[in-house]
Amino acid sequence: MSDNLIEAIGFITGILYLLCEIRQYGLMWALQVLSGVMYAVIFSRSGLYAAAVLQVYYIVISVYGIFQWRKGKRELENIRGAEDCSQEKSSQEDPSQKKPSGKEDIFYRYPSAGVMLASLGVLIVLTGLFATVLKQMTGDPMPLADAMATALSIIANYWLSKSYIQQWLMWVAVNVITVFLSFSQELYLTSVLYIIYTFAAIYGYFHWKARGRLLS
Repeated sequence: MSDNLIEAIGFITGILYLLCEIRQYGLMWALQVLSGVMYAVIFSRSGLYAAAVLQVYYIVISVYGIFQWRKGKRELENIRGAEDCSQEKSSQEDPSQKKPSGKEDIFYRYPSAGVMLASLGVLIVLTGLFATVLKQMTGDPMPLADAMATALSIIANYWLSKSYIQQWLMWVAVNVITVFLSFSQELYLTSVLYIIYTFAAIYGYFHWKARGRLLS
């Protein structure tokens, strides 16, 4: 399979993945597995080894994300079920109190101070470790940028599996760095994809904020 065809498949699955992420559809995790396989090949052939290894991590974290999102959906359904019962009781007593539901199947959480501090520590350690390995043991053309994007992506994808809304802001930083990396290696279609990702991540943050339910 040619690099151009693999990149095109990765592009298409990446766009579908993004749409599912914004709407918080569980299908997103299956698309991440497929996209991860495609981009693992693309990045390894381009010498961006940390980015290639990152795709393997995406495949693994997808399994964890499936169970975490199912757990969150069940919690959301329980909350809405209790609210529906309460609203039905109120509307029976006073019909003027009945309100349209306007439900959307999206939920999010905020990371605790401990999670944020631990994530910062992981970011520093992983960036330093990856940069050192890439500089000394591979032909990676931009080891520091590649390492930072990889470390940020590891944390952001974990935050996504936990439905932390700030994961969208982390993806903005990741996508900007990846655009720079991809363009430098003449992966122009991939560069376009990550430019789209950047703007979509901004939209995704505000979409979750406006339409989602904050869970504890």
